[in-house]
Amino acid sequence: MNSFRYMIEGLGLKIVQSSVRPLSRRQVVNLARCLGRWACRFPSTHRSIAEANYDRVFPNPPDPSHRKRIMAASYRNMALTALDTFWSQRIGTENFRQYIRVNEPQLAELQRERAEGIPQIFALAHHGNWEMAALACQFLELPLDIVVHHIRNPHIRSFLNGQREGGIHQTIPARDSARPLLRGLAQGRIATLVIDQNIKPIQGGSWVEFFGLPVTMSRAIAVLGTRTGAGIRGVYCIADPAGIYDLGVLWKDRARPSARGDKSSEIQELDRLMNNTVLFLHQLIEKWPEQWVWSYKRWKYQYEGREAEYPFYSKPLTWQGQQRHHRMEEEPLR
Repeated sequence: MNSFRYMIEGLGLKIVQSSVRPLSRRQVVNLARCLGRWACRFPSTHRSIAEANYDRVFPNPPDPSHRKRIMAASYRNMALTALDTFWSQRIGTENFRQYIRVNEPQLAELQRERAEGIPQIFALAHHGNWEMAALACQFLELPLDIVVHHIRNPHIRSFLNGQREGGIHQTIPARDSARPLLRGLAQGRIATLVIDQNIKPIQGGSWVEFFGLPVTMSRAIAVLGTRTGAGIRGVYCIADPAGIYDLGVLWKDRARPSARGDKSSEIQELDRLMNNTVLFLHQLIEKWPEQWVWSYKRWKYQYEGREAEYPFYSKPLTWQGQQRHHRMEEEPLR
C-alpha cells in the first residue's frame, strides 16, 4: 500500500515540477502570493499552530493587525520556498546573481578564513529559504555537508537530495552524523545544520530557553565547534517582494577548543555556544518575523513543572512508548 502511495506522490512531484519550471519569475512570485493567501484564509491545524506560536513570541503585539500581517506574509514565503524547489532548476552559475544577492564582504571574509584552514559551520533555521542558500553555495564553490532527516518516500527523497547536493554538496543522515561531519570539517567542507528542530535529549539534544519557555535543541553545532575550533556563522536567505533573495550572515562566532581533559572549560564553552545559537534564532525571528515557518511545532515537548505554559499542541516527552518527563539535573540554558 505504501509503495503505491509513494508512486502516486512521486508522479505528483513530476507534474508540479513540469508545471512550475516553465513559469517566469514574476509568475512564480504571483502564484506564491495566491497560494499563501488561500492557505492563510482557511482555518486549519497548521494555522492554529502558527497562531499559538505567534502568541508565544509576541505576547504584546505592536498593533492589532500585526499577527494577521505576519501570518499572511509567512504563508506567502512558505509557498515561494516550495515553488522555488522546482523553479530553481532554471538557476545556474551564469545567472544565479540575478536571483540571489550575496553579501560580498562577508563572503570574502569567509573565503579568507577557509584559506587559513579554519573549519566552518553554517547554522540555518526554518526561516526564509534555506534550500536556496545551499544552491547559492553550490555556485560559489562552497562545499557543504548538509544534515538531513529521513524522508520515507524514495521518489521525494531522491529528488530533494539530488537538488541539495548539486554535484558539490553531500547530504548526511541526521542519525549518527557526527563522524561524517567531523571528517568533512577536516577536509575543508562546511558542516551545515538546521538548528531550530526538536531533538530529544536522548538523541543528543538539550533544553534551552526559547522566547521564555524551554525547548529541546541539538547540541551538534556546539559540540562540533568545541572539538574543532570552527568558525560558526548564522546564515539567512530571505526573499524580497519581487522574489529576489538576500544571502548573508547575521551571527558570527569562533569556538574555543578546550584542552584535553579540561571538562569544566569544555562545558562552559558548550553552554556559551548554545546560548549564542539561541540568541541568533531570536534575532532572526525578531528581525524578519514574516520569514519564519510559524506552523512548525517548535514547543513540541513540555518541560517538567511548566506544562501549563505550553501551546495546545505540545506533549510530554515519550520514550519506548511510555509518557514521562525528561528530568534535568540543571535548569535550561538561558
